[in-house]
Amino acid sequence: MPRTKSFDVAQALDKAKDHFWAHGYESTSMDDLLKAMGINRGSFYDTYENKHKLLLDALDCYIEQDIKHFFEQLTHELEPRDAIIALFNGQLNRIDDPKERFGCFLINTALELAPKDQAVASVVEKRYGELTQLFIKLVKQGQADGSINDQLNPTQTGRLLFNHLLGILVLLRSRVSKTMLKSVISQVHRLLD
Repeated sequence: MPRTKSFDVAQALDKAKDHFWAHGYESTSMDDLLKAMGINRGSFYDTYENKHKLLLDALDCYIEQDIKHFFEQLTHELEPRDAIIALFNGQLNRIDDPKERFGCFLINTALELAPKDQAVASVVEKRYGELTQLFIKLVKQGQADGSINDQLNPTQTGRLLFNHLLGILVLLRSRVSKTMLKSVISQVHRLLD
């Protein structure tokens, strides 16, 4: 019979995600993780197996709970073009929040580990593909309702929007000025016209 966990597994994973996000994978020691998660070594290995598996779980948690949830909320509340614009404009709000200045956990991990870690590279490729598909879907929906130029190639435009978002998130992490970020974001309107 499996033992009952003496800690909240989801909450501990969320704390690990935040720590990896702020400090990176290689700069995070096991002691750092245990302290951040508020668990002991035995509980860690019993639940998460190892640091690398925990990172992969944290990436999945980030995509499912943070990014996809955000996309779903926007697309539920707004028309397709407005959802795209709101997504990009929302990045401006992050510039003044110190925690949000960490950039994107998925991108940070991709830059740090994907070139040398096949498991991370596979997760990144899969998740980038999913997010690109979300943009492609929004472009097609916007073309159907007349709010996005119907002469645009939806696949190419979706890929360009995703790439534009990646660039903005890297700029955000790089601590660029709000003026520069506004200038880059303003290009989205022109792209969809």
